[in-house]
Amino acid sequence: CKQLAAGQHRVAVINDEGLVSRIVSQSLLLQAVSEAATELCGDLTLYDVEIQPNRVYQCCTTDPVIKAFRLMESYNISGLPVVDEKFRLVGQITAAHLRPFLANGIEKRLDVPVKQFVPHLSIQSGSSIAVKTSTPVKDMIAKFVTTKSHRLYLVDGEQMLIGVCSLKNALQSMMDPMSRAHVVD
Repeated sequence: CKQLAAGQHRVAVINDEGLVSRIVSQSLLLQAVSEAATELCGDLTLYDVEIQPNRVYQCCTTDPVIKAFRLMESYNISGLPVVDEKFRLVGQITAAHLRPFLANGIEKRLDVPVKQFVPHLSIQSGSSIAVKTSTPVKDMIAKFVTTKSHRLYLVDGEQMLIGVCSLKNALQSMMDPMSRAHVVD
C-alpha cells in the first residue's frame, strides 16, 4: 500500500518461491479497497484528510488541440482538464484522444479548437470527473472506480479548478484513516 500511495504505479507481488505471482496497480488496489472505504474512512471528507491536490495545467475549449498535446508532452502528463471561457471545468482531453488520429495520419485536425476535437465535452458534465473538498473520501474512491479515471479534478462551488487529484492522492487519503484503524499493509 505504501509504495503505491507514494506514487509507484505498479508493484510486483512475490510468492514464497520468490516468483512474481501478480502485479498490483494503483487502480487495482483502489478497486479492492473501495468496498471497505465506508468502514475505513467513515464520513471523512477531502478537507478532513487535508488532501494535497497536484498542480493543475489546463486548456480552454477554444485552444487548438496541438496546444493541449504540447502541454501534456511538456509536463509529462496524460490528460488535461478542459475549461470554458469562465474557467469552469467542462471535461478533459487525454492522450487517448490523439491516438486514433496519429494512427490514421490525420495530424491536420490538430489546429482545430479542443471543443471540436473532443465532441463529447458538452455532453460529459464536468461533475462526472470532479470532486470538491466537501466530497467524502469514500465517494471520491467510488468515482475513481466507476469512471476508471486516473485523475479527478478538484473544483470549488462554481466548478472552477483548484487542482487535480490522482490515484496516488486517493490512496494517500486512505492511509491516515487506515493507520487509525490499525490496518497493516
